[in-house]
Amino acid sequence: MAQGVQCWDAAGNLVADIGDYNCRLLGSVNITSPTAANPVITTAVSGMTGAGSFAVIVATSNAAYGANLYACRAVDGGFNTYLLTTSLSVAVTLTVYLYGFI
Repeated sequence: MAQGVQCWDAAGNLVADIGDYNCRLLGSVNITSPTAANPVITTAVSGMTGAGSFAVIVATSNAAYGANLYACRAVDGGFNTYLLTTSLSVAVTLTVYLYGFI
């Protein structure tokens, strides 16, 4: 049975396809996003790499501020979480799952 993640852009072009790769769960972390004063949160995680890992926000502590207001990007030694809006007025705790390619 096929599995994985595929993403397309607005024009219908396939821009990400990780269905060909196996990955493993490295763990999960809870981080708190402050108000819009700091739009980038850097979290250190030993063993993560920019080319071999990814992070997924799976839950937020406030339903009014969902995961769609944030983005994560793996970097060597951890990941960065980006706040995608300037209208955040409360601190929100994010649950992030961390994965590594096998």
